[in-house]
Formats: sequence, structure tokens, C-alpha cells
Amino acid sequence: RIMIEDGTPGSIAMVASVSGIYAAPLHGAYGAAKAALMSLVRTMSQEWGRHGIRVNAVAPDGIATPRMKAAFEARGSDMSHLARDTSLRRAGTPRDIAGVLVFLVSEVAAFITGQTIIVDGGTNAALPHKMDTWED
Repeated sequence: RIMIEDGTPGSIAMVASVSGIYAAPLHGAYGAAKAALMSLVRTMSQEWGRHGIRVNAVAPDGIATPRMKAAFEARGSDMSHLARDTSLRRAGTPRDIAGVLVFLVSEVAAFITGQTIIVDGGTNAALPHKMDTWED
């Protein structure tokens, strides 16, 4: 609202999650909040676009942050399955997400608004079940 009052065009980029798109056991409240955020992005883009304000989001899948690594380790596991399940065969990093956020707030993305970009290493491009028979 301050941007509107000041007549300042610009860009807002938010962080959602693929949990707002797909179902995940024990993530009901988290997923609902992220789905609501994606709806808010679309609504704000419509309301604020005439003021020159773009609003977008990124929706990461599991990203190898220190917090995520610790959570997996606490359960006696690691994040290696994330690498196996992505088309790029690696887990995402905070830098992967930061790059998309920088893009969204830059002038290179001047005609993009109301979008949520999925950043998941290609996971959502695959069939909904794992295909172990694919050859490398």
C-alpha cells in the first residue's frame, strides 16, 4: 500500500511451496497457507497492476537448507532421495530459489505478474509415479 500511496512502481516476489499445489501427508495447514499465498499473488497482481506493481511467487520443492538437512538427519535419513527424484538429479539449493526471485523482481521480468513459478528440478514435469525403468 505504501508503494501505491507513493506512486512507486515495482515488484513483489513471495515464497510459496509445491505443498500449496500437491497434497502432502501431515502438511494440511502448511499446504493450505501456501495455496492461499498463491491466490493472494494472483489477486494482488490484478489489484495493483494498474499502479505498475508486479506480484509473483516461487514454489520450491524440498531445498537442501540447513534446517531441512537437520530435519532429515533427526529422522535418521538424508536428502539423497530428492536428488534421485528430480530430472536434474540433484537437490535444490537456496541459490536456486534466490536466482528465480532475483529474476522476478528484475526488469527482465517486466511483463510477468500473477505467476507462481515452480522451482523443483523438474519433479512436476514427470508422471505422478516413479519410473524406475527409465534408462539414463
